[in-house]
Amino acid sequence: MNDLSKSPSTDVAGEVFIRFAQGIGASVVHTFFGTAPDKQSVSTVPKDYAQEDARLALLGDNHLVNAIRAGNPRLIWGVDFEHTFKVPTKAGHASVMGRFENFRQRSSVTFAMPNTDGSFCGAGVGIGFEDTGPQFLKRMDESGGALAVAAFAAFAQMRILYKPQDQTSPLSPRQQEILLLLAGGYRLSQIADKLNISDSAVRLYLVNLRAKLGVKTKEQALALAIRNGWITP
Repeated sequence: MNDLSKSPSTDVAGEVFIRFAQGIGASVVHTFFGTAPDKQSVSTVPKDYAQEDARLALLGDNHLVNAIRAGNPRLIWGVDFEHTFKVPTKAGHASVMGRFENFRQRSSVTFAMPNTDGSFCGAGVGIGFEDTGPQFLKRMDESGGALAVAAFAAFAQMRILYKPQDQTSPLSPRQQEILLLLAGGYRLSQIADKLNISDSAVRLYLVNLRAKLGVKTKEQALALAIRNGWITP
C-alpha cells in the first residue's frame, strides 16, 4: 500500500489495493462508487459480470445493497452467513450464490464508503475469500482491521483521483428543471405551481430520479447533480 499516494489514476489505486488484499488471501476484490451498473469500479470480477450483478441486485429488494446504502461499516456475508440476517432477500441470496458459483467466493466482508458529502448511497469496497465461515471469522480477527484501514485509504485516494469518463448528464430536461428549482429553495408544491404540473407528478419525477442516480433522498440527488456539473444553480 506504500504506492497508493503515488497512484496516477483510480485504476492504479484500485490495483494497489487489490494486490494488498490478495496478499492477505482474498480471491475476489471489488471497489465501487455506487450500486448502479454504470458506476465506476475497479475489480477482479469481469466488468460484464459486475455490471450484470449490479443490475440484477437493483431489480428487487436486496438486503446486502440496503445494508451498504445504510452505511453499515462492516458487512459480513456469504454462503455460511445467510442465517445471520433477520430478513435475507431473494435478490441478496442470488448475489451470494452467484459469487460462490462463479468465483468460489464463499465468505465476504464489505465496507460501506461515504460520498464526498459524507452521505451513504451505495459506494463500498468488498473483499471475498474461499474460507468457510469459521475460517473467515478467524481471518477477520487476525487481519480485518488492516483490511478496513487499507480499504478506507484506497477508496479515499480513488475518490480524489476519480475523473468521470463521460460527463453527459443523465437528467431529463424536466428532472433538471426540478433540481434547479430545489437548489433555489422551492418546496415541492411551489415547484408544481412553477412548472404547471401536479404535486404528484413532481414526486414521481423525483422517485424516478432517485432510482436512476442510486440515491435515497432528493437532497442527495441534488448534491450529486451539482458535484458532477449536471446543473449549475
